[in-house]
Parts: sequence; structure tokens; C-alpha cells
Amino acid sequence: MMQRICACLCHPRLIGRYHKDRAGVIFLTVLIFLSLYTAVLAARCYTDEPFDNETYLTITSCVITSDASDVVYDASNNKLSGSNKIITSSGFSLAILPEEEVNFTTLGVNIILAEEKAHVYYGNYKISELEYKNIKVSEFSFAGIINNNPYDIYNFKLFIEDVLSSSNVFFQSNTFLDGLITIILYYLVIVIAIYIFAGLINQTIDRKVRIKLCFYDGVVFLVGAFFACLFNIGWLLYASFVLPLIYAAITFRHIVKVVIK
Repeated sequence: MMQRICACLCHPRLIGRYHKDRAGVIFLTVLIFLSLYTAVLAARCYTDEPFDNETYLTITSCVITSDASDVVYDASNNKLSGSNKIITSSGFSLAILPEEEVNFTTLGVNIILAEEKAHVYYGNYKISELEYKNIKVSEFSFAGIINNNPYDIYNFKLFIEDVLSSSNVFFQSNTFLDGLITIILYYLVIVIAIYIFAGLINQTIDRKVRIKLCFYDGVVFLVGAFFACLFNIGWLLYASFVLPLIYAAITFRHIVKVVIK
């Protein structure tokens, strides 16, 4: 197995030696490289925060421009009081003390601030909730926020930060799955592309053999994706699309030389 891995990494001209490999061996080889990428992707996704300070400031700014001035948070009783109001902006909605079930029209992050707990939705799908008693902030009022009182703005910002943090795992998992599925699809597209490319280089090779070697040549893309994710270098991922074509050219041209002999 180590010889195959070394060939896939450094010696594409030797990949032709493994034309008799069974599907299980090929799958295991690809899985090894994919697992390395998956580990780095998971580490990055689950350590990055889905929301940043800009998100909290955006929500706070929308409250400042609203007319929900009678909403007050009592930190001693951990309760929110006031009239119901829905504040919407690009990418999120904030429903304050709704009197009935809310059907969000915004396909994004939607927050319901009930009397004693907050609920976070993605679209109309509920992803988390947090009781106010688990939030350690002082009291604040929307009137103070609207009047740009630093004390109220600071506490509301911390309040919203805790509410959104309760949904971190969902968004981190979503980012992880999207990234993993995307890389798998990229890899399969690359295998198809170099399969066609290899056919132009050497049409004498049996199709079953060709597809086996293309799966091996394609794993160098996963190596490039690994380093792109590890060092967070976006352009390196796109540069990695070229490597399988180069490796396929070396692999199949070397086989041509052997066939001619």
C-alpha cells in the first residue's frame, strides 16, 4: 500500500504498475487521502466561529433603527417584556415576543426572542434554543439601544452573541458537510476529465484499466486540497485541478512507451 501511495504522490510514471488492482484496493487508497483532507476540514470547520462581530453589530444596528422601544430585558428575573415586533434585514429576521407561531420568509438566520428563552431557526427549521437564565448579561432596554446608550448596546450585543452561539454546531456541521461533498464531487469530475484526456493520449488501453489508473492519478487533487485547507489558501485548491492532468499525462505516456516496445 505504501508503494501505491508513494506512486500517487511522487511517481505517476509508476502508477501503471497497479493496473490489476481490485476495486477495493483503489477505494481504500482514495479513502486514505480523502480521510486526511476530511480531518483537516473538520478541524477548521469546528474551530471557526460561524458568526463574527459584524453579525452582532448588524443585528444591533437594525434594532437601533426599529421602533421596538418598549422591549426590556430584566436580568434579575431572566425575562423579556414588551410588545411584539418583527425586525427583518438582509439574511436574518428577529421576532420579538411573538403572540402566535411565526412563519419566516427569510431563508437565513431567524431568531425568536420569547419571554424566557430564545429560539434560532434556519429558514423555518429550528436548530437551537437557549434559556435566558443561561445567559450572563445585565439588563438592557431597546429604548436605550435606539438612543445609542453604550451600556444597553453592549449588553444586547453580548445577549445576541450567546443566543447565536447556541446554534454554532449546526452551522459548523453544515459547513463541514458542504465542504466534504464539494471536494468529493470535484474529485469525481476530475476523474472523468482525466479519463477522457487519457483516452486521447492512448486509446489502446482497456477502458477498465484506464479508469483504475485515473482514480489513482486523481488523488493528487486531494493532496492539493489538503494543503489548501490546512493553510487556508484558496488559490491552491484551484491550482490543484491541473495536477491530475499532468500526472495522467505522465502515467499514460509512459505506458505508451512500454506498449510500443
